[in-house]
Parts: sequence; C-alpha cells; structure tokens
Amino acid sequence: MKQDTLILLIQNLRRGDDMERSKKLFFREMSTKGSKWCKELSLRWLISVIDTYADHGTELEQSNAMIVSTFANLIKIADTKLLLTKYDYEMLPRLKENVVRMYDDLNSLMIQGDDMPNNLWFRIDEKLEKTPEIKLFFEEIKERFRKLSPMLTISRYSPHFWEKRYFQGRRNFKGL
Repeated sequence: MKQDTLILLIQNLRRGDDMERSKKLFFREMSTKGSKWCKELSLRWLISVIDTYADHGTELEQSNAMIVSTFANLIKIADTKLLLTKYDYEMLPRLKENVVRMYDDLNSLMIQGDDMPNNLWFRIDEKLEKTPEIKLFFEEIKERFRKLSPMLTISRYSPHFWEKRYFQGRRNFKGL
C-alpha cells in the first residue's frame, strides 16, 4: 500500500465513507506493516493513525489509543503555548533544583529529579501491553516529540526524563 492510499483510508474513516471496507483495509495494513508506517509517516499522520484506533478500534484499542492521543495533543497544546509566550530564563535554575508552586496546590515538575515522568511511562506502558500496534506507534510518537518538541526540550536539562527507570515497578523508584 502506498502512503497516499493509507492517508485516504484514514480520511475515509473520518468522513464515514465506505466504512466497512476502509476499516478492514486499515486494520489489516496496521497489523501487517505497522512498523513500516511508524518510520515513514510524519508525526501528524502517526497521530492520525492513533486517532483512527480511538474512533474505530476494539474497546480496548479505543481506550489505549485515547491515552496516546491525549499525550500527543497535550504536547501540541504546550508547544503552541510556547509560540504565544516569552520564555523565562530565570526560572530554569529554580526548576532544576526544586518545584515551583503554581496553582490550586499543584507544583511544577522538578526537572532533574521528579518521578512524574517515571510514573507516567509506567502507567502508559502497563496499559499498552495488550495493544502492541498502539504501543509501537506510541513509542515512535514519543521519540519524535523527544527530538522535535520545543516544550520537551526539558530533556536537555534532564536526560533521564525519557528513560524507563522503574525496572521492577514504580515502588522501587529511587530517583536520580
């Protein structure tokens, strides 16, 4: 299948055109060539594949795809916010060492030692185990955001942000 054909399938499913045939072709393509598409599609279309699972997959696939779609769309929202605001360079030293109180008892991420990313990866990985195609796309989406997202340049200051540090479960997390 050519990339244009896959994109057309996704568009057909969004529009409700030729649903049964399009679903059958889409899911067959993902189960047989998902890893190929992970490497060839742009981030936009990787997310569209996940959204297609969220709209048309099994109940479990829909649920797990929504986790990945939410993650991707939150990064997109955060990157858009960066386009609208001026960066505060004086905040970086504080966030490396400590949390900053934000609002309603919520703290910022402490860049160099927070366990939030570890807990997030653990929860997502645990849920995606039963949907390997979605997990495959999530790993590729996550890697693309790690390399490209202005918001996620946080990894420059905390290279451990993207690592799975829980090994034997998050109760054994020791921090950095």
